[in-house]
Order: sequence, then structure tokens, then C-alpha cells
Amino acid sequence: MFINSTNNQTESELRNDFRPYDEQIRRMLGLLDGKERFSYSLWFVPDDAGWPDAPGYNEDEHGREYLQSAGTADGMTVELRRLEEDGQYHQYVVGKPGSEGQSLDREVKYDEYTLNVRPGEVFTADEATPIFYTYFQENTVPGGLVLRELDLT
Repeated sequence: MFINSTNNQTESELRNDFRPYDEQIRRMLGLLDGKERFSYSLWFVPDDAGWPDAPGYNEDEHGREYLQSAGTADGMTVELRRLEEDGQYHQYVVGKPGSEGQSLDREVKYDEYTLNVRPGEVFTADEATPIFYTYFQENTVPGGLVLRELDLT
């Protein structure tokens, strides 16, 4: 099952009870306003893990790999965190083709923070939805997108 969260606090299972998965993702991204709702995350938890409160559920075992966004419906970043072949988790900013080498001169504000990213690393909710939907279906981002690794040390 996939879990989605807003502001890294409100968590729920991504479901298609009221609308298809892609439309639910678009709805959640469309609600981002940079203040009250400033981030959205999506990650996988195995069905047998007992999420969220079964005995033996260990939050540290899940949620290490995810796709997240921050900002507003009109301007957000998208970041991917995944386990790589070196056994380490790496986090990347997702960018549009051709964004390599652009200056980090675009500001994306969320909550009390500001991120400086490349212009090609800013997405609208409509542009980010297929990225999240591909992640939901394939546990990766669509081919052709550019990943810029973040140094979080």
C-alpha cells in the first residue's frame, strides 16, 4: 500500500474510493498553498507491515524511500529519495529535461523555509501529478527527467 502525508504529519493510505489514484494525487498536490499545506509525500509500506499501529510495526523500517514535494500548487519542487546500489540512501531534486547547468536562482517557499532550485526544477500540480503517479505505479520517476543529487550532510 502507498501512504501519503501532508506537512509530514497527516498520514493516510492512498485510496481510490472517491476518485481514481491519479486524480487523488492531483487533488492533494493542488491543495498545496505554501503555508497551511506546504508539502506532500508518498511512500510504500508492505500490506503485511501492520501500518499504522499494529504490534511490531516499526516506522524506521518504512518511509525511507519516498517522493515528496514542497511549495504551492503553482510552484513546487519534487524530490526523490531512494536506496542506491552502494547501500546508501540518496536524495535528488527532480528536474525537467534541459535543466542541467541552470543557476539555482528560483525560490520555492514553503512554511517558513525557502529552497533555491533551478527553474527547470519547479513544477505545477498538473506537471507533478504524472511524476507522482509513475512513482505510485513503478516506484520510480518517469524516464527523461533529470535527477540532481542533494548533499544533505
